[in-house]
Amino acid sequence: MIKKIANFTIISTPDKVVVNRGKTFKYWFDILIATALGLFFSAVTYFFLMEALEIKSFKSIALVFVMTLLALYPLAMSVSLLIQPAKNILVIDKKANILVSKKTVFSSKSFSMEDIRNFEISKHKKRISSGGSSWRTFIFCTIGTKINKNEEVFLTVGSTRFFTVSNQKLEKELYNISKLISDEIYKRWKSKR
Repeated sequence: MIKKIANFTIISTPDKVVVNRGKTFKYWFDILIATALGLFFSAVTYFFLMEALEIKSFKSIALVFVMTLLALYPLAMSVSLLIQPAKNILVIDKKANILVSKKTVFSSKSFSMEDIRNFEISKHKKRISSGGSSWRTFIFCTIGTKINKNEEVFLTVGSTRFFTVSNQKLEKELYNISKLISDEIYKRWKSKR
């Protein structure tokens, strides 16, 4: 049985429940913008590096260092977006009674379903600041649980919208999507066991 909620697909068989994340147009657009900014700042950094080598002043070298950081941040962001997993980001193996959460393409974490009583949804706001002022706010929800007094996050639900009129509306929308996903996963995990 397959159910689609926002850009997530939940697939269930008698043995497994699998959650996949679709890569949206906004996802690819964000990668393109981050890569373009990184390449632009890299070119500017190269220009300043050549000038700094000619002038050999401390201020020029310091400027090149700052420009290098400005170039590396968007490039690192685009790489992290590219290696974000899309398939099997959450798998519940009913026979083995384990939940596997894939954080990156290279790492995943397994949990015994005996330790999971329920799925908790949390709202998050993350502000990225630049020069002391807030530059951009990311709003997202996480689905997870507490295991041995530790917060464990299984799934992150972010916006696929380019423009948002209100942060409160976006928070409510993401919470509702997270609730639907959480309820669907829990229902499918409990069914036919």
